[in-house]
Amino acid sequence: MNDEKNNKFDFINEKILNQKLSGQSPLRTVLFVIGCAILFGLISCLTFYWAKPYIEHFFNNRNGKNGEGAAAERNTDPEDEITTISVEEAVKKALAEYEINMEEYTITYEKLGAIGEQMDKSMATVVSGKSSEWFDEENERKTISSGIIISASETEGILILTDFESVEDCKSLLVYLNNGKGYRAEIYKSSRNVGVALLCIAGGVVDEVTFSELSVVDIHRFGDHKVFGGEKVVLMGNPYGLERFMAYGSLTSVGHIEDKTDIRYRLMTTNISNSGSMNGFVMDLEGNILGMIIRGIEPRNMKGIVSAVHLDELALYIEKLMNGNSISYLGINGEDVTDEVIENIDKEMPLGVYITGTVKDSPAYISGLMNGDILVEIEGGGVKNIKEYMKILQEHSPGDVISIEVMRKGKDGYKEIVYSVIVGNG
Repeated sequence: MNDEKNNKFDFINEKILNQKLSGQSPLRTVLFVIGCAILFGLISCLTFYWAKPYIEHFFNNRNGKNGEGAAAERNTDPEDEITTISVEEAVKKALAEYEINMEEYTITYEKLGAIGEQMDKSMATVVSGKSSEWFDEENERKTISSGIIISASETEGILILTDFESVEDCKSLLVYLNNGKGYRAEIYKSSRNVGVALLCIAGGVVDEVTFSELSVVDIHRFGDHKVFGGEKVVLMGNPYGLERFMAYGSLTSVGHIEDKTDIRYRLMTTNISNSGSMNGFVMDLEGNILGMIIRGIEPRNMKGIVSAVHLDELALYIEKLMNGNSISYLGINGEDVTDEVIENIDKEMPLGVYITGTVKDSPAYISGLMNGDILVEIEGGGVKNIKEYMKILQEHSPGDVISIEVMRKGKDGYKEIVYSVIVGNG
């Protein structure tokens, strides 16, 4: 049994013998490696020495004229390269390349300084807060905008024209005049629809010295200056969210039309970039105020640039607010029906305002005026276009009941329909 067991495991009964390691000695190996390194180094040096002319020729051909220029520069006499020129001469040379007349450049910026000094007496910085207490934590949520003084009386107070959105839902108002003094103010009259607000500093609040330094802008002269494309203009106000800022540029267009509810705005566009929180007033280099930036009113396809409403278009509304009246509102969006439209679309169509829509819950909507109606009369007065519609509407006051005549197209052509509409407050 034991033999059997021994035979079964014979394969593990092996003897391990000490074997002598074969190979070369360490010294011979080190000498062999050093010799190989020297040999390869010599081969590399010879190869580079042989290829150097061909490599230089290759790169010279690629550089072409640059290589020739560099060679010529290396061969130039160092004394010929040294040129001395004064800073003044360097500036004149640079300006000459761009065809800028230094004298005209200086005159322009002198004008800008004069405009800033002149208009600063008419400008105001408006700070509106969401809290009624300025020391409250909510004071951090404030909006800075700009305004212009359009009326000033020591007894009746000072009226400032500003952007409606800047003061909307504010709980407190501070107005800083040109001497840096701040005065409490209140919203006197405003119109969300038009986009403007009048602020009032109470009479007797402003000291005599400050009052004597103020300059009032006459709104009746807004249309005196003819505006044209390419004209150099200045933007004053808070164009980049900064107080009392000026920007200089040009008018790129003056006739862009933007239709809003009950109103048609005529816009001027500039090449001045818009930061998104911009407000202020556009004026020419003579100090005439041309336009007002109203937030939310800009060309749909011209984002990122400053655009302003022609102030002569707003004079009707501003004067009505100054007199203590509210802006009349119907809630109509429309387009002019012109002779061209009649000729090309429908020869039976009457002149007037084609109603493209009415604002939900507005007086026009509630009264039943519909898309496609053509407004032709208000209180017996003919309406041939939106401009006439705007003027006639503002001759009435909120709460007045007026008759509006429209022409509605049916199977038998256009039919006259008269509505009684209660004028709303816009």
